[in-house]
Formats: sequence, structure tokens, C-alpha cells
Amino acid sequence: MARRCRKRMLALVVAGAVSPAIAQVDASWVGPSAFVHEPIFAPQPGPVSVLNQGHDWTTRRNWSTPPYPTDAGAATIPAPAGLEALGRIILTLDTNVSLRELTLANAAGVDLTDTQPALNSTLSAAAQGLVIRSLRYHPDAPSRALCHYGGNYLAVPVGGSGSVSVTGSGVVTFTRANPFLGPLVVRNGILAISSTNGALDARLGSSPQPVTLDGGTLRLSQPGSTAPSLQRAFHLGSGGGTFCAAV
Repeated sequence: MARRCRKRMLALVVAGAVSPAIAQVDASWVGPSAFVHEPIFAPQPGPVSVLNQGHDWTTRRNWSTPPYPTDAGAATIPAPAGLEALGRIILTLDTNVSLRELTLANAAGVDLTDTQPALNSTLSAAAQGLVIRSLRYHPDAPSRALCHYGGNYLAVPVGGSGSVSVTGSGVVTFTRANPFLGPLVVRNGILAISSTNGALDARLGSSPQPVTLDGGTLRLSQPGSTAPSLQRAFHLGSGGGTFCAAV
């Protein structure tokens, strides 16, 4: 009898030590604007580093549905009403999150960054894949100039087992090595990859499958090089695709 009691008590202790997982959350950003002003048509604007207080991903009051989008959820970063032209929205990814959708809907751009790189916070593609939607960098920007203007910057690594699909009318720039394992598809808009050390291929994920362009554009940016290059194979879908270089 005493042995049974001890076993039950041990089971309760072990069970109590496991924290419950956060359920799937879909939410829109309602937190501080965190706006940083910059000229709208500055050539190749990069991510902006600022002292970013109160704009962490895990702050519950920053989201329409707390605690925060994760566990294959969907996150939308809209432009606060009446403030669309003031500047970029800066968000700090201060934990690992898994998403199936990320919508970047501030016309002046969004920076998703990590102010504490030692934490190695990762945005993971959910098992069913991650769709990244972006609006145009600015609605008045001429389409011919989109290969030379910024947009939305993912300055955190994108990981996970799922695929990544880029769509929308805007620009998304990957600035880190991305270890996601699924295929990469650029359906609309522009996916820009930027590197100063020549590691452009690492921006395109770890999948051995070709990168698919199906109506979208891949922009290469390798400062200091007159001929940015890639080793990855590419596949053109029925919508075709475009390459452009910004050196």
C-alpha cells in the first residue's frame, strides 16, 4: 500500500512540473506604434536599431488576443489608424514562436528584430507551412523602383519544418541565415535576400528542393560585390518570375 502511494505522489509531482502548452493564437498587433521616421524613398533603407521599450512580442497587451500569436497561429501587423506615413513599426521577437501566417500590413514597413541575439529567438514555419504576406513598401512607390527600396525586414532566423511562401504586393527582406526545412515559394511581390559575407544561399532555407518563383521576384543584395551569386537551383512556376540585383 505504501509503495502505491509513493508512486501516485511521484506521478503527480512529475505531471505538475510540465507547463501546459500555449494554444494556437491568431491576433493583431495593438501595442505601441514604435514608429521611427525615415524618408519614404530613401534608397535601400535597412533595419532600424532603436531602444525599443514595450514592443516585445510576448507582452500580452500588445495583441488583440492574448497572450501572443504562436503555436501555428496567425499574426497581423497593421498600420495604426492615421499614422501610415509616419514611419516603420519595430517589433522585438523575444521568444521562439511558430506561425502559419504573418501579415505585414504597415505601408511604411515593419522590422521584426531581436535585440538580444544571444537568445537566438526564432520564427518557425508551422508544419503546414508559413505564409508571409506583405503590402507594398509605400502605395506611391513606382513599381519600377521596387528593386531598390526596402519594405519589411525579418532580422530573425526563420526555422521550423514547414514550407515558406512569400506573397502580397510588397517587399520582404531576409537578413539572417534561415534553417527552415520546407521548400520556399515566391508567389507575388519581392523576396529580397541580403548578406555582407557572401552567404546568400543560407537566406533561402535548408531544403534541397529548388526555390520556386511563381509570379514573384527575387532580389539579391550583396554590398561590395558587382555580381551577387547563388548556388541554389530554381524552378519557374506557371506565373513566371524575375531576378534583380541591388549592389
